Amino acid sequence: MSDPHPQPKSKNSTNASLSFINISTPEDTQAPSTRRAIHQHAMRDIGLSRRKPRKKRGATDIPLDLTHLHSVMHAQTTQTHCHASSISLSVSVSPYQPLGLGQGEIDPFLPYPVPLTPSVRELVAHIFRDDALGCLRALRDDWFPVGLSSSVAFQLVLSNSAMSLAYLRVKSGGGETGMEVGDSERSLKHLGHAIRGLSSELADEKFRGSDEAVGAVAGFLCHDAAVGQLDSWLKHREGLKSVLEFRGGIEAISSNKSLRTTISWVELRGAYTWDLVPHFPLPPTWPSLSHYLSPPHPNAPSSTHPILAICKQILNPSSPFLPIFSALIDLSASTSAASAAQGPAFWASATDAGGWPGALAHRLLSWRPLDAGAPSSQIEECARLACLLYIAPVWRKFGTGPVLTGALAEKLVARLRGVKEWGALWELQVWGLVMAGRRGGNIGEIGVWLKEVGRERGLRGCEGVLEVARRVVWIGDVFDGLLGGGFWDVDDADEGFI
Repeated sequence: MSDPHPQPKSKNSTNASLSFINISTPEDTQAPSTRRAIHQHAMRDIGLSRRKPRKKRGATDIPLDLTHLHSVMHAQTTQTHCHASSISLSVSVSPYQPLGLGQGEIDPFLPYPVPLTPSVRELVAHIFRDDALGCLRALRDDWFPVGLSSSVAFQLVLSNSAMSLAYLRVKSGGGETGMEVGDSERSLKHLGHAIRGLSSELADEKFRGSDEAVGAVAGFLCHDAAVGQLDSWLKHREGLKSVLEFRGGIEAISSNKSLRTTISWVELRGAYTWDLVPHFPLPPTWPSLSHYLSPPHPNAPSSTHPILAICKQILNPSSPFLPIFSALIDLSASTSAASAAQGPAFWASATDAGGWPGALAHRLLSWRPLDAGAPSSQIEECARLACLLYIAPVWRKFGTGPVLTGALAEKLVARLRGVKEWGALWELQVWGLVMAGRRGGNIGEIGVWLKEVGRERGLRGCEGVLEVARRVVWIGDVFDGLLGGGFWDVDDADEGFI
């Protein structure tokens, strides 16, 4: 059966054709299969005209803002064109390429309190960088959620990330000559947003007593420590104490683990920078990161350590230095063993800053041997400062940055001048001089001291000095890499994010 007079094509018709249906009797036209075929043929053009085009499926690219790096990239263009397959990008060039949705370092499904512009995406990606140049992963699992709690706190997180990128750019020669890390344009922009945002939020009484307010003030503490602004840091610490008192004390926020840990961490970082006594205790969960701080095992390295044995003979048996030094020996040995077994992954996978360096730093900063007035207090103070300087490169290796040591090194050198006789603890003196010399300040004076001690003790040059230092306490993967060519030429610019 067919239509001998087909209608002209409609405007929406896509194909003019005839369809033939064979039947044997007139009753066959009522068969379900025949009726369905006739209906499909009649409605085909109408159905096609109503169909919507399908969307192409694929990954959503997340572009990154690299405009501030164009000058550096331009300088590398010729070299990269000739050797594109063999040259690694400078640290001043972002290693992050456009990412598919849900891939890479950025989780697009988190409730970010600010719009994710390309620049913000790059700064967030830098925070979650876990390679050798990643310096913001320490306690990241705690402070990043605090940063997400409010736009003010997150602007400070972005400001600190921008400072880190600026530091890497300056180190690679891509920044302006003499530019301070805190002068990064992006860092200052986000800092300004945070200051204006906090001023606005503090007008709300509900905000002043909230976790978000505590996190925001803690963010300013972190920023002040990173750029070395002591006066501002002290004011913000008092502000943080006021906010916590308004809440009923630091114990009132213990249920918020991330916030509680962040408070202790940011205060510890500033207290370390300027050798101040911490006002906040370590959070209850933190000592669990440093279970080694319990009394040493009978077979621990410290049990047979000759220099520790001499310290026990000379110093007061109740001296806090003895358990601290014992823990430092055992923790360094266990860290060296883990590093040898696991390789670089041991350091890159840690997000707790190693745990024990922070716990020991808190104990060292809280202990003030000069207050006791004991005969050995000058030597103990030198040892305390040297231990704090020892922690700095360990922290950096665990992804902590910046770790500023200028004030500690200056204090140690001043104390070393005041100790005229070390006696049987002369090896501790050599180790302290090496720790002070790492900073690079007063290197001429330190070199003279080391030569004098070397002549008295029959040490053979620099290698003899380092052999003594290794006998005191040492982590090869941390310090050996810092003692190559130019070890004694470290300057202020070399101290910071790595």
